[in-house]
Order: sequence, then structure tokens, then C-alpha cells
Amino acid sequence: MTPDQHPAPQGLWLPLVTPFRDGALDAASLRRLVRHYAAEPVEGLILAATTGEGLTLDDDETERLVAITGEALVAAGRRLPLWLGLSGSDTRKLMKTLARTASWGLDGYLIACPYYTRPSQQGLLQHFAALADATARPILIYNIPYRTGVNLGNEAMLELAGRTNIVGVKECSADAAQSFELLRRRPPGFAVLTGEDALYYGALTQGADGGILASAHVETRAFAAIRTRLLAGDQAGALADWRRLCEVPRLLFAEPSPAPIKHWLWRLGLIDSPEVRLPMTPVTDALAAGIDRAIAARQGQAAPAPDADTPVPITPADLAATGAALLALNNAHAKELSWLEPARLRHLVEQAFLSRRIGAADAFLLAFDQGADYDSPNFLWFRDRYRRFVYVDRIVTAAAARGRGHARRLYEALFATAAAAGHDRVVCEVNAEPPNPASDAFHAALGFVEVGRAAIHGGDKTVRYFSRLLG
Repeated sequence: MTPDQHPAPQGLWLPLVTPFRDGALDAASLRRLVRHYAAEPVEGLILAATTGEGLTLDDDETERLVAITGEALVAAGRRLPLWLGLSGSDTRKLMKTLARTASWGLDGYLIACPYYTRPSQQGLLQHFAALADATARPILIYNIPYRTGVNLGNEAMLELAGRTNIVGVKECSADAAQSFELLRRRPPGFAVLTGEDALYYGALTQGADGGILASAHVETRAFAAIRTRLLAGDQAGALADWRRLCEVPRLLFAEPSPAPIKHWLWRLGLIDSPEVRLPMTPVTDALAAGIDRAIAARQGQAAPAPDADTPVPITPADLAATGAALLALNNAHAKELSWLEPARLRHLVEQAFLSRRIGAADAFLLAFDQGADYDSPNFLWFRDRYRRFVYVDRIVTAAAARGRGHARRLYEALFATAAAAGHDRVVCEVNAEPPNPASDAFHAALGFVEVGRAAIHGGDKTVRYFSRLLG
């Protein structure tokens, strides 16, 4: 790499889905996603690419997407590289887009080969050369001929690799010989990252620098660990891990992406809706059932029966129908919890790692991870001591619904979701003064142990802090 050359991307990169709700960009779910993946072993995020449904976003939405993601990364305390996916068949229009986005908080661009028009190799070379001249930011070429209709061959690719700000390729040529030749001939500092999720392990063993993988929305740490094992020389361990993981890409690409990924994330509570924009359509009932079974299997439990006692997500949109009942239940127990107004409940639901209710308001739970924008002294006590955790802010059951196991169901849903998201600790507090012996016994039965205590609210209330390790 020459002194003026940009560093080449490597490792696991995530082409982030764009969450929608009722036809609009869902800012609350986006912040939740960014907070979650900021704590995962990804090396960068790519916005508005194919997985992010970038072709369905207007200019204002794309700018807002970038701004919210950048703000959420700052709030999460992690400086991840943020790249924007671009595509198009008019070089001039793309150059204007590069100029328009020059002031945005971006670190680079992933730019697909021109689609539909099928230019020559010389046309492709001149296209990317013009784009490289139009920006000082680094560019990754996205070579995916089965989507664009044109393949950027290795001779043109290697010529483009000589430009200081063309730093690599997302390799999806679907030609094993071409991929291997590129890995063999590429110059130092030119990255080859596979975009073929199902071929991730094989690409790494042949020398790829990492992957840009939509499937890494799920089992993120397992995808990252495969490369870590290979770099450490543990090929047998990496292969064993891949054999356990390889069904995930097959399931997530069984129907057009990103609908299966969004369904999975929705079921985990990371986004409030699995909504996609036309011409994409939601997953079929058959695939939805298959994804639900896969989630249940990875969580070590049977798929839940869809009955009245099953915990279901609380979303901001649902509050119009259920908010009054949830507020009434909460405020009837304000002494143990805290009083909530409608605006405060909505804010908490938007910030929550997990929000679940049973029935309209038989019981509900709100929990936050370490990156939440939350000023509770109990939450802050845990954040001062643990790098990662899920904090149970409140769980309550209506008097008429007690004795039916609702609290345990809510906790089991939380444990499973937290473990699936890579967390290893769930924490909470229980009042010491005034005492709550029933809650003490319940949490002890679930495996919580005391890790501290404190006086809060000027000494008017004393709480005991509990932690339960997962796994």
C-alpha cells in the first residue's frame, strides 16, 4: 500500500437492513439495530445496498438513514466505518450522487457494476475510473453479474486496483476460477471480500480478506469466529463451526432477500416490523414457520404455540390500541416500578431491547441493553460495571392474571432473545426497602444472584441488584 492509499477493508462487514414501519423509515428500530451490531464483532456497516433496499429509498430517506446511523454509533460508543451502497447505469448521475453525499458522515462507497445496459470491459473500466476521480473516499467495487447482467473481468479489475481509492471488491462473480485468479494476482492492499454468504468458508480458505454478508445479521459472532479460527490456524475448528452455521444462509436466501432476514430480526425483537417495499414481498407462511423453527432450535426450545398466553412484541404503533391498558397496569404498581405518562411509555418502547406483553395487558416486560438512552439510576449502576448486559426495567402481572406463569414466560422470552443476540448476562433490581420477598424468591428460582445494592432517590428507597448469566 502506498502512503496515499486508503486502508483496505477486511473482516466481517454487515450490509444493514433498512427497517420500515407503515411505509416509512423506522428510526426507532434503526437505532436499536445499530446499537445491537455496534456491540458485535463487525468491522463496518454498509447502508442502502441491496440488503438495505437502497433502490427503494428516496434521497431524503437515504440522507436520514446515514444521519441516524451515525448518531446511533456515537451513542453506542463505537466508531465503525460507515459506507453507502450505490448503483446505477448512468456514470454522470452517479458522479452527481458522489458530490451530493460528499458532506455526509460516510467513510466510503460500495458501488455496483452498471446494470441492464451491459457495457464492455472498456466501458466498465472508464465508468469506475470516472467515479474514483469524482471522490476522495475509498470505493469497493461490487461485481455481481447475475444481478447486473455484466461481469467485470480480472484484467479490468486489476487495472482499476492501481487507483489509490479503489480499495477492493465485493466478489460475487459466481465463477470459482475467476475468483481464485483474482486472489492470486491482486496487488497488495486490494481487498477481496466475498458477498456469497453460502461460500464464505471456502472463500476464506482461498485467501479472501473477509465477507460482506447479509446472513451475518444472524449469528454474527459465529460468522466472525470462523475467520478468527482460520487466521489462528485452526482449520478443523473453523470447518466444524461452518458445518453448524451453513444452514443459516440457505434459509435466509430461500426467498428473495431481505424479507427472510427481516422476519428473523422481527421475531427476535430487533425491529418492530418485517415490512419490505415492493417489488419485494414478505416471506411466505411456509418460510416464516421454517425461520421460527430455526430460531426456536437455536434457542433450545420448542416453537411457541400462538395462543393467548404467548408473549408478543409491544411496538410504538401498537400503543394506540394497548397503551392505555399498559399504562393502567404499570401505574397501579407505580410504587414498585415508576409512574409513566404516555410519552414516556412510548420513549421506553422505542428504546427497548425487548418489549413484550401477554394479552392486551395481562402482563408486560420492558428490557434495555447497555446502549440505551436511559437515565434510570439502576440502569446506570449496571452500565458502570458491565460492558454488555440486558437490563430488566419493569415486569408486572395484573392481579387477575397471576398464577398463570406469565412472568416466567416473559423472562424465558427475554433469556432466549438475549442469548440469540449474543448477550451473556441479564440483570435487574429488586426492592430491599420496602422489601419484596415474593420477588426475591421468584428471581432466585430463575437463577439470579445478588451482585450489589444501593440507596436511591435520596435514600428513600434501597434496592438489591441481581444478575443471571446465560448459557
